[in-house]
Amino acid sequence: MPEFSHEAVRTTDKKRPITIFAVTLGLTAVTTNLIVGAALAAAMSRTQWVSAILLGGIALSIIAGHTAYYSARTGRSFGGQMTDVFGGSISRIVVTFAALVILGWYVIQASLLGGIIASWVPSIPSEIILVLTPLVMAITSFFGFRALATLSWLAVPIIATGAVLVLSTPSVGINQPNGAQMPFATAVSLVFSLWIMGSIATIADVMRFEQSAPRAAFLAIVAFLFGNTALMVVGALAFENYGSGDVATVLQMAGLGLVGAAFLIASIWSTNDNAMYSISLNINRATGISARTVVVIAAVVAANASLLRPYEVPQLSAWLGLLGNVVPPIGGAIIAARIMRVRFSAIAAAVSISAGAAIAFVNPGGWGVIASLPASLIVGVALSKAPALRTPITGA
Repeated sequence: MPEFSHEAVRTTDKKRPITIFAVTLGLTAVTTNLIVGAALAAAMSRTQWVSAILLGGIALSIIAGHTAYYSARTGRSFGGQMTDVFGGSISRIVVTFAALVILGWYVIQASLLGGIIASWVPSIPSEIILVLTPLVMAITSFFGFRALATLSWLAVPIIATGAVLVLSTPSVGINQPNGAQMPFATAVSLVFSLWIMGSIATIADVMRFEQSAPRAAFLAIVAFLFGNTALMVVGALAFENYGSGDVATVLQMAGLGLVGAAFLIASIWSTNDNAMYSISLNINRATGISARTVVVIAAVVAANASLLRPYEVPQLSAWLGLLGNVVPPIGGAIIAARIMRVRFSAIAAAVSISAGAAIAFVNPGGWGVIASLPASLIVGVALSKAPALRTPITGA
């Protein structure tokens, strides 16, 4: 089956809505959501963490819905869409940057899974498992979207079962935050940063296979609310009740260790195969290297980077901070160009993104990450009025 990295998906190759929904749920439902939910519950009251998760989750869902609508309407990959938005040279920079960010997430999540598996089998050197995990997970991406869909059909029921079992397991009554209070704006920014690249870029490569643009937007919003937002709530409740947001640990405590292990593997693999698939499409678009060759190269890079254990808390926090400062402004410029149906010049793109990035780094009242996207969007819309800074796009 062709992967359509350089052209729009043909109508005859569009997929059933249930398949698109399964792949999107598999993309958004990952153990990292549980970790962030648990971190919020550890530092905030229930009212605060619920509000933070909902506010950040709804914002992400709206952005994902917008991306999905445009992707289904055009049938183009994220890389193809960036050519529409920014033209040749700038689009290649944006697409390459997106691929590197997504590769960073792939490494973090693969090394997290590898580290946990290594703790299960101490007789095997952890370095071997850390190297093998990202290599094995790249297999489904190597075989394209059809393999992603097959894995998602297997993974989503396992993920749903694990979440339900955690919520139904008798509480041991922990329910005590650790006292390190987190500012509300920081909590919302953390939720937002976790999936901002997914809502702007990764989901585009899935939703281009959807037949109906309005339905694509609906499916994306629902998938983000269930796979991302709801799973954060599960992680927070698990921390309150069991002192851990790790579903595998909680289910092991309840005598359901095999279910917990299956949940962990299914949730990370079904997210990471989407990530690697987007990496392959983006780098293929930017460089012309075949998508399958990109998968092999990226998997080898990830295998070596996993040895650094980037999933540990300090590295993860630094990574989310970087994403929060850089990615939302790019998203604002992209949304502005789509809404106004223009292709920005290099100057317009740079000014729009820089305006949002400045807000993120100044961080007024702790809300810089959230404010940076609308700031970039507003500046982009204003710049789209200047004929010298944009080219109108009359097509889809």
